[in-house]
Amino acid sequence: MPETTTIAISENPGMKQENPSCATARRRPRRGSPNRRPSAPPRRERPRPAPRFAAALALCAALCASCTGYRLGGAKPSALSEIHSIAVPMFSNKTLEPRVGAMATNRTVDALAADGAYRIASPENADAILEGTVTRIDYTQLRSARLDTMRPTEIGNQITIEWALKDASDPTRTLMRGAAIGTSRFFLGDNVQTARTNALPDALHNAALQIASKLGDGF
Repeated sequence: MPETTTIAISENPGMKQENPSCATARRRPRRGSPNRRPSAPPRRERPRPAPRFAAALALCAALCASCTGYRLGGAKPSALSEIHSIAVPMFSNKTLEPRVGAMATNRTVDALAADGAYRIASPENADAILEGTVTRIDYTQLRSARLDTMRPTEIGNQITIEWALKDASDPTRTLMRGAAIGTSRFFLGDNVQTARTNALPDALHNAALQIASKLGDGF
């Protein structure tokens, strides 16, 4: 029998048959093409705090909020447990600086009132009487001129107040005694006396704070 030959006829005789490998290569984007978007990195979830840690933070915040307005310490010394009011008469002055006794008395009254451990009262209605004496004022050179070391430019002053807390019902009985030292500094200008006088209130205020802390907290 004669051999038969099969010829495939394209449906569209005007178009050329395209190679499948060439079509796949045409559809594949080139590397570095601007139309290709880089893949975004995977998002990492933040670790959530443990429930116990969050509860502990909330408890600490509540405790801090509830303790607002209270001061650390506040425990009176055992010798002053029955003392609730203090009278502060005028302090005596053994220095040559005028009005230092009155200034020391006012600063001490303000410090005791701000501390709140005791009530300020008159000597007739007080449980104890605070007596004080300004014993000395010392001046020391802190800084001198660059070209003349014998010429001071900054001076520090130190005020010493000796005090004693006595029982109002029995003045011969001393409940507590001590000495407070307050310091401050000032620069020398045209008027040295004015600079010294202006620096005294700061030193007296520091000494009064020490007295109030000793009576109210014991240290």
